[in-house]
Order: sequence, then C-alpha cells, then structure tokens
Amino acid sequence: MRKVNTDMKNTDMEYTGMDTADEAGSAGKFQKEGGRKCVRGFREFLAEEDGVGVVEIILILVVLIGLVMVFKTQLTTLVNNIFSKINANAGKIYK
Repeated sequence: MRKVNTDMKNTDMEYTGMDTADEAGSAGKFQKEGGRKCVRGFREFLAEEDGVGVVEIILILVVLIGLVMVFKTQLTTLVNNIFSKINANAGKIYK
C-alpha cells in the first residue's frame, strides 16, 4: 500500500512509501531530484540582482515615523525607566 505524506510542503515529492525494491530506488530518485531543485532555486536566489527600491524605503520610513508618533509617550516613558534603572545600578559596579 502506498502512503502519501500530507505534512510535506514540497508537492513534487509526495510519494513516501516503498512497496518493492524497485520503488526503493525510485524513492531515492525523488529525493535527489528534490535536492537538485532546492540547490538550483537557492543559486537562482543568490544570483538575483533585484534590490530594494527608493519607494519601498520611503514607505518603511513613513510607517516607522507614524508608529513613533502614535506611541511617543509610551516609548519616552519606557526609555526613561530603563535609563533610570541603569543609573541606579551603575553605582553598584564602581563600589
């Protein structure tokens, strides 16, 4: 009986069970082909020359500035609390 692994993300390699010795060889073939596809895909990813454009950087900056404006008081309070704890405990280091 053949088994299909439903947890696998790569749909090219659905066959996981082996009924006969012949199928054991074909399962190894599936693994080799899947590995080659993975290596080929990784090489293509490294060869890409697409970069982040100016528009994307501007949009990211706008979102970050908006978040800072919305949470300004909470961020200021957090930073002040952190620095006050650092200053309070800094004397222990020098004693």
